[in-house]
Amino acid sequence: MGFWFVKECTKCKEVKSIDEFPFVYGRKKKDGTRKGRYHSRCKKCKKEILKIWRDKNPEYSKKESKKWREKNPNKSKDYSLQYKKENIIRVKKWKHNWDLKNRDRYNIYNAKQPKEKKRLWQIKTNMKLRERLSDGYIVNILCARNNLTAIDIRKYPELIETKRLIIKTKRLCKTSQI
Repeated sequence: MGFWFVKECTKCKEVKSIDEFPFVYGRKKKDGTRKGRYHSRCKKCKKEILKIWRDKNPEYSKKESKKWREKNPNKSKDYSLQYKKENIIRVKKWKHNWDLKNRDRYNIYNAKQPKEKKRLWQIKTNMKLRERLSDGYIVNILCARNNLTAIDIRKYPELIETKRLIIKTKRLCKTSQI
């Protein structure tokens, strides 16, 4: 590796690979060409500085982010989907906490929804639970047919698992019949 593949960061003073520095394009010249260079600070330091700036200027930062999302809806959606895939657990926790903190807003939103839309959503949710054989679905079946409470049933996870196996077996029998 030659000396031109490394560079010293002006902030952290570490000598790093040139790949760890962002490339900055210069202005376009009259003939359409443009020159560029590598930034003087590494990506890590640049990211820290940007975070500090965003914390000091939250209104401006939010406004600029919103502008960018409006200009680039497809990219924004792609980034959002990618983040959700990579951080499933974090997103679920965030949604759960938001629902708890904003219960009144959540209830107002649901009150505005048409009854038909709510009913369709409930049917769709129930279908998903039925297909996945979730614990809640199986507990509901056991409660309805055995005069037991959900608390009593959840004390015995083997009971839930046994019922799940019975349902799976019945489904297999139905699909294998000609």
